[in-house]
Amino acid sequence: MAAGGERASLLFETQVTGLTKAEARVIEQNFINQYGLQRNGGALLNKINSIAPNNWKNFSGIIPSSAY
Repeated sequence: MAAGGERASLLFETQVTGLTKAEARVIEQNFINQYGLQRNGGALLNKINSIAPNNWKNFSGIIPSSAY
């Protein structure tokens, strides 16, 4: 996407620190599951899921959704 697109005015704020990559992916995927991808009528601008649905079982139990 060209500079100045729909993401240009977004502000990013750190919500959680000290996570492993896997933990961060699980949190991101939980938000995707909760709010949905924009291309599917949801609110998030992510292009893809952080974790493919077929691989979600590999990440179960890493971090509970109540931890953030």
